[in-house]
Amino acid sequence: MCSLHTSILADAHALARTEKRRLAAEATAFERFVRRVGNLEFAGARPDTTPRQPTAIRTAAVTGEASCFREIRAAYRQTVLAVPHWQEVYGESTVPESLSAEFSADLVELVLAPGTRRESPELRSRLIEESRCSIRIRERTRARVHEETRELKRLDRALNPVLDRIDTVRNGRETVVRRRTQARDARARLERLLETHQSYLHGQPRRRYEPLVTSLYADLDVKRYPGLAAIAGVCGRLQRAELGLWAGLR
Repeated sequence: MCSLHTSILADAHALARTEKRRLAAEATAFERFVRRVGNLEFAGARPDTTPRQPTAIRTAAVTGEASCFREIRAAYRQTVLAVPHWQEVYGESTVPESLSAEFSADLVELVLAPGTRRESPELRSRLIEESRCSIRIRERTRARVHEETRELKRLDRALNPVLDRIDTVRNGRETVVRRRTQARDARARLERLLETHQSYLHGQPRRRYEPLVTSLYADLDVKRYPGLAAIAGVCGRLQRAELGLWAGLR
């Protein structure tokens, strides 16, 4: 970023950057799980269309129903649950906990407690389908977070010249005329910036945006709208600079 004059924008951008990195890691982990499941040899299964690893490193053929389900659970543990931040973020340290959060209830029950039920190509297809759904969700969320970070960067760039003008207003060595001109220009820029940022916020789909930013900025002192808080903070600095200007003219 340029300079991120306000700690609000700096903290918000850091959180968004971390979230993008985590979402990418999770999507990659589910892709690895899909490949592992696709490489399992299910009884009576026809070859799966999922791209497979070279024969030398493929998962060994699974013999017996219980072994098949154990292999699925092991694959999940070694891919998705192996993501470094998983337990910290989701509080899920076991396969049953995480599977229950990611997959449909009947599929989870089958994988965890198959009983006398047999594995089948349909099971593999469902695991792959629902895993790919988890991947798509993360990719869409990551795209939204990326859009949010772009807006934060835009705000930072737009605030740079405003803060320069506020410094001029506070500078007692400048002429009164120049300080007044800079104050008016700073206020006009802030008004335009506020209007533009509000247009960005109003253009976001409420049902998706509100949960996203509520979760994303949960650790910030200002919740959900760091951009508005940053603009308000700069407005406050301008007001204090103007008060100092008028006080010096008395």
